[in-house]
Amino acid sequence: MKRALPIRQERRAFLVATALAALAAFMPAAFTFAQADDLVVGSWGGVWDDTVKQAVGSKFTAETGSQIQIVPGTSTDQFAKLIANPDSPPFDVLYIDLDAAAAGFSQGLFRKLDVATIPNLAKVYPNAIYGGGQAVAASFGAISIVYNQAKVPSVDSWSIFSDPANAGKYALNVVDGWALYMLPVFGKIKSGSTDDFDGAFDAIKAIAPGASQSLGDEALHQSFASGDVLFAPMYSGEAYVMYQAGQKDIRLAKPKEGMVAVPNLLVIPAHAKHPELAEKFINAALEESAQTTFATQYASAPSVTSVKLDPSMAQWMATGAQEVGALIQPNWVKLNAQRDALVQRWNTDIVPEIGAK
Repeated sequence: MKRALPIRQERRAFLVATALAALAAFMPAAFTFAQADDLVVGSWGGVWDDTVKQAVGSKFTAETGSQIQIVPGTSTDQFAKLIANPDSPPFDVLYIDLDAAAAGFSQGLFRKLDVATIPNLAKVYPNAIYGGGQAVAASFGAISIVYNQAKVPSVDSWSIFSDPANAGKYALNVVDGWALYMLPVFGKIKSGSTDDFDGAFDAIKAIAPGASQSLGDEALHQSFASGDVLFAPMYSGEAYVMYQAGQKDIRLAKPKEGMVAVPNLLVIPAHAKHPELAEKFINAALEESAQTTFATQYASAPSVTSVKLDPSMAQWMATGAQEVGALIQPNWVKLNAQRDALVQRWNTDIVPEIGAK
């Protein structure tokens, strides 16, 4: 099995996109990377794009005769390109994160996806459809609790952070990582509402003193390996990465309150040059073979209901109607509207409390 790597290679994708843009500036106007009948796919860069070509592009090309050309970049970067050129977008179909896509759902930036032209839409879980039908999750990542089973035998609830006996055993994630994804979880725990940010901050402030430190996913790899951290909120795929790298005691918890959804969305810009081909690409991405490939290589959970995984793989992601249906869906319209204030509040209310016990 190919070793899984972190899905969001944001910095690498940004550098690749920047290099291509700089190169294009010195090329003749007649030069284009894509031929007239190629499908241009916006994606995240790195090994993810290699898998897109292998698992989706090959089937798409076999069915249509058209090639795919990938434009790499972060979701923020790609969305900015779309905003700058809504009538002539630089791609026909786009992989994008929900926090970026949410801003476009109300602006008419994406076409509504139609099961008549994308028949595999009929096979996805109900909560894999976003933006009133403007986006579909090609797969799901999630924010959950990663833990060392040799030191913490089992984890079935986010309440593990509230147990005083666990002080010093866990870390919190950083605010420019996954910290904001904790707000819907702890809002739900505090009051039953994922939009209760005040309640979430109160709950997180209460557990912050018991955290040994605040770390991003990459640093957490090392802290788990050294034994300094026994459990922490992380991106689900990172648990699989650590396990594959030799940390055989690492496990992914599936808390009863739910994991936080991080869907890998596919959208078609409203004025895409090749919308019909884009629909065929999305349909290919929703084939069982493509779904299984992304699951086994990245622990990226299938969004198609008929995909069945071996238990050895299923443990690393949300699978089946119950687990996928329990995914907590952040309200990114509300989160984005308050993002700067929430980041500032995290830095002033939470960060100083970390490790205070």
